[in-house]
Amino acid sequence: MPPLPFFYKNLRMVRQDCRWKTGEKLRTAPMKISPVQAKASDGGLSGGGFRAILIFLKETDMSSARIKYMRDAREVYGGGLAYATPGSAGLDLRACMDAAELSVAPGARVSVPVGVAVEPPDADTAAFVYSRSGLGAVKGLTVAQGVGVIDPDYRGEICVWLLNTSPEPVTVRRGDRVAQLVFQSVRRPEPVAAESLSDTARGAGGFGHTGAL
Repeated sequence: MPPLPFFYKNLRMVRQDCRWKTGEKLRTAPMKISPVQAKASDGGLSGGGFRAILIFLKETDMSSARIKYMRDAREVYGGGLAYATPGSAGLDLRACMDAAELSVAPGARVSVPVGVAVEPPDADTAAFVYSRSGLGAVKGLTVAQGVGVIDPDYRGEICVWLLNTSPEPVTVRRGDRVAQLVFQSVRRPEPVAAESLSDTARGAGGFGHTGAL
């Protein structure tokens, strides 16, 4: 059986870089997969080939992220890591330290374990840790490094570094929502040394080049 195409996380796009029985190379541009389109494509994705795709989709759920709960994190997350609403972009991460609470002094940073390790749906998807807007606006607690990057091949527990930007100490209690986890596609262009770069209207203009605020 010829190799199956590589499916992206939404299961509707396929990179057609394989060869089928005819030996003809399929188009390299992504194509939306549907029974009608597949049958009509010049690559001949019909019959056994299309059935193979359906089997692949059934057995390989590229739209799911695997979550491993550490220690007693399942109790902290209740029904599990989930989106607050159907339209939420991020998953709420909760404080899962051993202590019942911890105090973050003004200007101080603290590492807070959140009790989960993740496996993204594919190698082209990474997880990013963002501040919770309410926590930052109301209490002044933000992700210390701006955004935390969880590489697709990292399998350890996620720890969130929080920075207290307020003038008062802030208490973080076990189970509090401290950040949000967002899965995003990433690209890895190959770095190539160059003597010059293409011209643009901006050129090398840096800070303040567009004028005063």
